[in-house]
Amino acid sequence: SIHVGLALTKGQKMDYAIQKLVELGVTSFTPIITERCVVKLDEKRRESRQEHWRSVIIAACEQSGRCVIPILNAGEPFHSWSASVSEHVRLILDPHADTSLNALEQPSSVALAIGPEGGFTDDAVSSSKEHAFKAIRLGNRILRAETAPLATVAALQALYGDFG
Repeated sequence: SIHVGLALTKGQKMDYAIQKLVELGVTSFTPIITERCVVKLDEKRRESRQEHWRSVIIAACEQSGRCVIPILNAGEPFHSWSASVSEHVRLILDPHADTSLNALEQPSSVALAIGPEGGFTDDAVSSSKEHAFKAIRLGNRILRAETAPLATVAALQALYGDFG
């Protein structure tokens, strides 16, 4: 079970990431609002985007043959999301981390925090550790906001999930 906290991104990047993450087997999503998010949604626009993302999820399920539709949670600030997740392993992407994915023990469930363009602030990474998040890196590259979640989930599925 993989729950992705995905920072709001501009344009079609959010749609693309959600669509591909559904295809990769993610079980739930939460749009998260971070300090560096360039997208700002008022209440009306947030509801409209939620409905749009729900339709993206359903279309991706139909395309990939998934019978169970992933959960789409209401968007929330990163600090409250990171304090509320209950998954067994909690990961936050940080290009300065010392740990990589293959150093993890077999997880039964994963919460994965994906930052915005520009990444998470140092404060966000530090505060996530107070909620048992482990900072991980994906090699020596800095990936774009729409690429990082796909690479991370594909690697998780290859190492510990149903790609084996």
